[in-house]
This record gives sequence, structure tokens and C-alpha cells, in this order.
Amino acid sequence: MKGIFGLLSLVAALAIIAWLAMNGMKDFTGDKGKNLMGAKQRTERVAVKANLSVLNAFVNQYRAMHPGEPVTMDALRAAGMELPECPPGGRFDLENGRIVYKGPEGQ
Repeated sequence: MKGIFGLLSLVAALAIIAWLAMNGMKDFTGDKGKNLMGAKQRTERVAVKANLSVLNAFVNQYRAMHPGEPVTMDALRAAGMELPECPPGGRFDLENGRIVYKGPEGQ
């Protein structure tokens, strides 16, 4: 009899922990726990910002090494700079001498 009550207590405790974990996900995801898209979007945003910083540093480095030459993405690659990848659906472009991010819909 003690074994059954112990097992039921364990199952009840696990159910409570699971319920608390699922309710705690609401705050983490930013969208009331429906899915993890909020976290994924934030992660991609951080990656884009970091990649923009790296790419703009490459542009400045290229300008210092090749004064007066036009800066293009192909010129950066030809200079041996390993350009970071963009998150799926977006791309990095060079506009007015600065790297800009074009989102999935061209944002």
C-alpha cells in the first residue's frame, strides 16, 4: 500500500512540475506559450545585428586597405574576408557604403 501512495505522490509531483514549466514558457516566448516563434525571432534579430557589425567592420577595413576603390560584396570576398551568412529568407546588401539587412519581405 505504501508503494502505491509513493508512486501516486511522484506522479502528482511530476504533473505539478510539468504544469509550472508550461506556464513559465509564456513569459519566455513572448506570445503566451502558443509556440517558440518569439524566441526564434529574437535570436535571428540578435544574429542579424551581430552580422551587420562584422560586415560594417569589414567595409571599414577594406576602405583602409584599398583607399579610393569602390566597396562591393564581391570586392570584400575577393579581399579574403569571410562574410557571415544571413538568416533564412533575408540578405545583406551594400547601400551608400554601408551594409544593410533586407528581411524576408525586403524590409
